Amino acid sequence: FPADLSRAKIRLPPADEADFENMPYDTLVKMVLKGEMSDELEQLLFNVCSLGNADGWTSVVKEARYGGHRIDERSPGQSYPGCVLGAWLYDRANNGELLEKAMARLQLYKLSSYVYYPMAADLRKEYQTPGEEDMRRLTSELGAHFEGMGHGKGTRVHTYDFEDEIWFMVRYPGRLQYVQAYDADEEGVQPLVPAKFDAVVYDKRHGFLRMSLGRVTDHRKYRAAFGHLLFRKANVFVEDMECVTLEPLKGACLDIFNCEDMRWIREVDLLEVCFTEVSAGGRAVTWKWNSADGVALNRLPLSLAVGGPRECYAKHVVLPTTDHIRRAVFRYALRNRGGRYEKLIVHAGNHLRYARESDSAKIGEWMIGRRILNVGDGRWS
Repeated sequence: FPADLSRAKIRLPPADEADFENMPYDTLVKMVLKGEMSDELEQLLFNVCSLGNADGWTSVVKEARYGGHRIDERSPGQSYPGCVLGAWLYDRANNGELLEKAMARLQLYKLSSYVYYPMAADLRKEYQTPGEEDMRRLTSELGAHFEGMGHGKGTRVHTYDFEDEIWFMVRYPGRLQYVQAYDADEEGVQPLVPAKFDAVVYDKRHGFLRMSLGRVTDHRKYRAAFGHLLFRKANVFVEDMECVTLEPLKGACLDIFNCEDMRWIREVDLLEVCFTEVSAGGRAVTWKWNSADGVALNRLPLSLAVGGPRECYAKHVVLPTTDHIRRAVFRYALRNRGGRYEKLIVHAGNHLRYARESDSAKIGEWMIGRRILNVGDGRWS
């Protein structure tokens, strides 16, 4: 970055003579802290700092293999930030977006909270894999959207196409922030525009969209833009505030906990359920499992005596007089994970939060099959 060095009046020694004694480290640090650098250099340093750890370097290596980028995976004698910067420098002409894509991939595996949007009708057979020109048009459209919202320029979309899903990681500049900056001589603030990533995922098998982002206006924009990208039509995906429902837990429902038909899930148990009861005038009732005896609610016989003999409700987990189930807490175990359990909290609505992203498709398969996540085949039948 000779222009940045020239602007800051910094002269570096020749590469073959550079060492710890003659490198102007203090001057370079002052330039960085004061923000006296180009957007390209600032973004590079941001990416190197963000990826400069074990997880970040693993993400860089994975992205290089996935995208066909040439790097030195061994990087002997280097720290993690050194490895990351070295990967970018190794083939600079072709590795310009490697670090940004690696950051997007790292963010992909950290996501755990999604809002779901089912299809208005079954259009799965009309799905079209987006090409390069399609992605350029989408990026331009989203860039204009974010610029109009006051986020500035720099929007990019990274695609990860898997067998059952296609992921879109939308990178856009966040709003301007000011961070505290210090050096040996003075204290002040420095403007910073941090990069943000949104995730939009289309499930090819079941035909629904899920998104991980927080802004309502962007949900609407993405729902329209990605529907048109993948199907060349408007109004493909709809907002349904009841596509996540716990109504399947009403009545004789114990069969839904049988996981013999599940490829990945070994068992699912109900630990807690919150519901309203007709006879209680809409009052919310919460039942929790007794962790001391280790027996989940779906493994206990439900029997009640109210002003008369005790009655047994075979295969029930809530009262027959239940009106609406608001919330449930499940635990589940995967077939390939020994005896380790994960927890899943489900609220009626259109939003789900998972313990880990890698489990979302696996436990999601169980929820779709049991109509708790009402976004697949059963919705159109």
